[in-house]
Amino acid sequence: MALSIGLAADSNERIMAAIKHVLAAARELGHCYLTESQIRVQVNELIQMDLGDRLPGLLKQMHQDGLLMVRELVCRKGQMNPATIPSRYILTSFMSRKKYRR
Repeated sequence: MALSIGLAADSNERIMAAIKHVLAAARELGHCYLTESQIRVQVNELIQMDLGDRLPGLLKQMHQDGLLMVRELVCRKGQMNPATIPSRYILTSFMSRKKYRR
């Protein structure tokens, strides 16, 4: 669809739309969060393009723009190495709906 409205195949806007789609679809399947590697696999498949090293920067930009939330897990002393635990990402629109649901 993004290509039909004139976005370049490798544009940041198209990739970010794909990220939003992947996160929304995961939410509909009952997932609360996806890791960067899960997002990468699904976005690569969706838009049939290798994101290379662009994904971390785009996720950071989307977080700064308020489009998604990042959840980093904290380890207790003596447990897993924090560097090996990936961040989780979720769309902020889901967080807003969940916050006000009673």
